[in-house]
Amino acid sequence: MKRIEAALNTQLIANANSVAIAYQNDGYEPVDGTPYMRPTLLPATPDPWEIGAATNYHTGVYQVDLIYPSGKGNKAVNAQADLIMAAFNQATTLTYNSVDIGIKSSGRGAGRNDDNWYYVPVNIEYKCYLPN
Repeated sequence: MKRIEAALNTQLIANANSVAIAYQNDGYEPVDGTPYMRPTLLPATPDPWEIGAATNYHTGVYQVDLIYPSGKGNKAVNAQADLIMAAFNQATTLTYNSVDIGIKSSGRGAGRNDDNWYYVPVNIEYKCYLPN
């Protein structure tokens, strides 16, 4: 699982467009008025390649919440969502430590306001085979 998350995080970093990234449980403190992203790995239960095989098929969602100041319009957040979706399009294969992670799809969810922030989720579905 660590290799999957590392590959996805590496691709996100390369396409962050100078927007800060708040990883889970890292102590990031948002700065009022400054946008940031929050990635979360949501893995599904792995399936065995076949009975008795030493390889499992992994799928899941890598959700990247784009968190922008509320009341500033959606032009900047839409541009960032488009950038992330292009970086994780369904033709993308990420390789990390000899493991290939294929992107099944990516898409933007509905935005919502919460206090001083506007949240837009970008959901990236992935798949890969990993040894047990």
